[in-house]
Amino acid sequence: MRDLFALLCVQFAKRNTPKRKERFLAWLAHSAQDLGFEVHIDEKKKGKMSSRNLLVGNFSKCENIVVTGYDTPSKVMMPGYTYYPFNFKKDHKQEMIALASQMASSIFVIFLFYLLVRGFNDYNIWMKVGAVIIGIAMIVISFFLGKGMANKYNFNKNTSALCVGITLMQEAAAAKDNRTAFVFCDNVSASFYGYAQIAENMEKKLKGKNLIILDCVASDGDVFIAHKKADKQLAEGLSKHLPGSKLLERPTDVPGCMQWFNNLMYVTSGIADEQHEIKIKNTRSRKDGKLDMDRLEAIHKMLTSYLNIETNEK
Repeated sequence: MRDLFALLCVQFAKRNTPKRKERFLAWLAHSAQDLGFEVHIDEKKKGKMSSRNLLVGNFSKCENIVVTGYDTPSKVMMPGYTYYPFNFKKDHKQEMIALASQMASSIFVIFLFYLLVRGFNDYNIWMKVGAVIIGIAMIVISFFLGKGMANKYNFNKNTSALCVGITLMQEAAAAKDNRTAFVFCDNVSASFYGYAQIAENMEKKLKGKNLIILDCVASDGDVFIAHKKADKQLAEGLSKHLPGSKLLERPTDVPGCMQWFNNLMYVTSGIADEQHEIKIKNTRSRKDGKLDMDRLEAIHKMLTSYLNIETNEK
């Protein structure tokens, strides 16, 4: 798993543009087909936005479905940005503030460009050359600030979960085990859109299946297995395979995965506040370069044990 994580962090470190996503999906789909899996692309378009989820496995015969995100986010300009995986309103508010900060930064650079060129005719030749060079740099910076620059490090959101998902896929193929299928999900690094797409487009495929979502499992805080009240027994069955993991019951009266899915176990790591709200720091920033490999391997072991996938580990 260490080698796979290194591959994802080097060869596919940024998966935030259509071209980069296409390149990664081509590699992953080809890898899954070489392992003998059925592979399908579930695509949803809304205006100029396109979301492509990769479906791997036999969804009519499987008992469990493992879901991980594969896209990576843009970098946020907002200090203290926090990800709330189970609070749609709070997370949406964070995204709007981050977007406003991003646009304000872009506008500020444009204002500096205006100040630079306002007195251009009064500059001497060398000052004009310097102003042109600086002005071009400002235009480029403003463009990328407005568009959103790719985040450089994405260990926690969401390369770690992706690494576990692909490893489980490889091990299921080696064991010729078709009881587990996989969804590698687009547009979940900065929104819940990809999960909503699963709920909308895969309703029949999900019926009667257990769903395990892996999200932000690289480091920091406790490991939580979130569930709604009706799925407590299911979550307890998964939790017993990872001593020290904590169960977290979440309400279903707000938009999000707990409302959209039945038989759901949502595995994540973070800090719980007094209201049992999970907060995850340092995603979408250069600080998202921390990995606890022992934790990642423990989560992987929990899942292979729960899913009853035979591995070559002794």
